[in-house]
Amino acid sequence: MPIDSLYGSELNESITPVEAGVGWAVRNKKADFIGKEVLLKQKKEGTARTIAAFEMEGRAMARHEYSIFSEGKQIGIVTSGGFSPTFKKSLGLALIESGFAQPGTKIELEIRNKKEPAIIVKKPFYQFAGGTNV
Repeated sequence: MPIDSLYGSELNESITPVEAGVGWAVRNKKADFIGKEVLLKQKKEGTARTIAAFEMEGRAMARHEYSIFSEGKQIGIVTSGGFSPTFKKSLGLALIESGFAQPGTKIELEIRNKKEPAIIVKKPFYQFAGGTNV
């Protein structure tokens, strides 16, 4: 499983490893640690928000902290984004309400007071073709 969450962007003091999609890195049987109860509960019951991948449908550029909307309601925020020279479009990751994280879900990013269309896509953005991943 590729790790796509970076500390400070998709993982920080307010975004747990489970929300960031790296809950597998938290050992359940390890001795007590700060936040263990919360993480175990999130693993068992799921989370209200999660990190999801998206791609812009037009030429607008996704950037850190842009607000994300669905049907006029704010549902999240961009954690990281930018232009992909490989795909020739703007891609990003966002912390959004879990109910909107399914691939194919239409969203909008607020960019310079204008709503720009985007769509939730499956992670990773690329199709791994084998070989070494170094």
